[in-house]
Amino acid sequence: MMNEKEYKYENYQKDLNECRDALDIELWRQTALRASGSFDHIPYDEGCLDLTRLAILVEEVGEVSQELQQFPVDNSRLREELIQVAAVAMSWAARL
Repeated sequence: MMNEKEYKYENYQKDLNECRDALDIELWRQTALRASGSFDHIPYDEGCLDLTRLAILVEEVGEVSQELQQFPVDNSRLREELIQVAAVAMSWAARL
């Protein structure tokens, strides 16, 4: 039988795996949008300037802020926006 600490850790690992899956999907979505011409750059692009990357990241953080101003907060929308922030930051970090 699992103790409470083991149970919490197992749930944490499950939640992290779900976030990793969502992050992978978001990275593919950004790549597809760039390929379709919807985005000029994504943070992973070699020619994307760091200031452009910062602008993209700040825009995504702004969307998180907008979600937090809603009452009640829609946790699924907040999660989507946080995943987008993570995808932008991860793409930028991967390019460095």
